Amino acid sequence: MRITLKQLTVFDVVARTGSVRRAADEIAVSQSAASISLRDFEAHLGVALFERRGRRLVLNEHGRRLMPRVHGLLAQAREIELARDDDQLRGTLRIGAATSLGTYVLPPLLGAFLRQHPEVNVELSVLRSTEVIGLVEDMVLDCGFIDSPCNRAGIAVTPWREDRLAIFAAPDHPLAARQRLGLADLKDAAWVLPPAGSATRSTVTTAILGQLPNIRIALTTPNQEAIKRTVAAGGSIGCMSRNALAGEFRSGALKELAVEGMALDRMTSIIARSDAYESAACRAFLDYARLPSGDAARAPTRRRRGSQAAALPARTA
Repeated sequence: MRITLKQLTVFDVVARTGSVRRAADEIAVSQSAASISLRDFEAHLGVALFERRGRRLVLNEHGRRLMPRVHGLLAQAREIELARDDDQLRGTLRIGAATSLGTYVLPPLLGAFLRQHPEVNVELSVLRSTEVIGLVEDMVLDCGFIDSPCNRAGIAVTPWREDRLAIFAAPDHPLAARQRLGLADLKDAAWVLPPAGSATRSTVTTAILGQLPNIRIALTTPNQEAIKRTVAAGGSIGCMSRNALAGEFRSGALKELAVEGMALDRMTSIIARSDAYESAACRAFLDYARLPSGDAARAPTRRRRGSQAAALPARTA
């Protein structure tokens, strides 16, 4: 018996969904056919690849070691299916991005990239950085753009762009009239911030709590638009990436507070599994995104003929 693409596909989708039934629905086969494919695949290898936890199937050690190779083979098979006798880049690119990056930074880059490569499809998931890291690790996403540290084994991390946070208030807030502020001036302020565990919240509390014993958090929400609108209504202050505030600062709807002694710079990163196959579409977009800001829209990103089948250099973790 030979291993088939159908068996590899069933294994890949069961690993992602945790269910033979859901895998069967996704690839449009009967549940019994999916079960037989998975059983035959495991029989051919001579090992079980999953363990059951409640109602969910979870990869065991054998399955985890095998997963990157299967995922890469299926990705290459899809590229072969999409190959044409032209120089067009094709394929589906699955990207995860932290909220401010996925909402304000990546869309213009993706729009310009897709104008040059209309045969590429992008699935963009805007999530917390911790969620992006987990989905990249599980190979649900091809790559991620995050604004917090990542120290997971097997994840390659490439510094991307600096991101500066800004403390802001409504123009009529008492603090907005001050030319200079110190941290002590914020001791009675009511804050509107993302939930604990978010990258922005961690940066703010690390920068402030060393000098102020506590701050009053009046409202917590993961929604950046809700934070901006609450602060704009007056009575509170907020903090988030300048990328998310550029429009409001230009229009005067919100005003940045000049607070001395605040270390609010951070580095964003691109992440990907170091052992995963990098598709031509993913490789082309990451090369495009790494160009200096402002240069990407002018840079050609045409794929060299035959590059989809080219061997890839290993990433460094």
